[in-house]
Amino acid sequence: MRFAGSSHLPFSRPNRLNSKPSPGSPVDTVKATWDAFAFVVDPRRHDRKNPEPVQQRQWLISTGREAGRMNGMGLGIRAKLKRIVPETRFFLARFDLADAIARRRHRRNGGTALPIPPKNLRTMVGPDPRVEGFLAQGRRTAEDIRNALAAVNRSLESFTSLLDFGCGCGRQMRWLAELPKSCRLHGSDIAAAAIRWNRRHLHFAEFETNGFHPPLPYPDAKFDLIYAISVFTHLGETDQRRWLAELHRVSRPGAIAIITTQGQYGMEGFRKGLLPGSEEFLARLGRHGDLSQEGVIFEPYEPGGVYGLAFHDPEYVRREWGRTFRIVKVIPNGMDGWQDVVVMEKAG
Repeated sequence: MRFAGSSHLPFSRPNRLNSKPSPGSPVDTVKATWDAFAFVVDPRRHDRKNPEPVQQRQWLISTGREAGRMNGMGLGIRAKLKRIVPETRFFLARFDLADAIARRRHRRNGGTALPIPPKNLRTMVGPDPRVEGFLAQGRRTAEDIRNALAAVNRSLESFTSLLDFGCGCGRQMRWLAELPKSCRLHGSDIAAAAIRWNRRHLHFAEFETNGFHPPLPYPDAKFDLIYAISVFTHLGETDQRRWLAELHRVSRPGAIAIITTQGQYGMEGFRKGLLPGSEEFLARLGRHGDLSQEGVIFEPYEPGGVYGLAFHDPEYVRREWGRTFRIVKVIPNGMDGWQDVVVMEKAG
């Protein structure tokens, strides 16, 4: 799912390198060129390495920028820096090597039986890219999905075909690997690199890429459980409606859909600075009115962009989303104590 973040880089904390950077070092090179180059990305340009359609590239670029602002380096920014400033290749490799050692150590100590995705993929799906943070967040998310189903008298084990829409690198799906084989697991995401990693390492599920707009690469009425964690929290109202209709299409009659939203609690959290965000973005967010009056508020990370932060009033969700699905329950702060959980059902 995805974040507005600060502009601080891990390079600004020399203790993470165990030494102070010397003038002219790759550290200084990165810091000096960050503002000049990190955001000079032309989404209209196509080349052999980036053949995606324009809107999909804009989404990936926005994701990389925001992840970079919060955690140091998003996928797009890493690649951009390596192309523009060749001196950073060895410097960035140090972080990659340290992360590989941390992942191997965690598995050797019995932390997880499944492979752990590299940091550049973990950065795309959560605010804490550390191995421990990534795993803990995924475990909590899986538990909250179970809790949401229990609130409507259902269990994960009762479903036979599950879709994790916006699965990223399998942050929460890895905690569903022990479900009965009668439940077929599927994941879909716009990030092709994450899907490639999932296919190589998470063999208990099937994975597909999707575009920024529908359709999904699935037939009608395929799934009896769909969940989307921190996906609709980043889409504009028009795109939300398109995806609701698409999720309805691939749902079986009687299927359950779980979607998380951010309500007034989340909006006030961002406005008060409880989560990181650039001053310019937070200023734009602060110009919006009361959520209960507007119903839904969407503020793009960049003016005119298609990817940003969305906030939903529960009554808006019941009224507008109820035109597509039957709203079974809205659980305030039911996802990790922050996002609301909307449990819906397709009419049978």
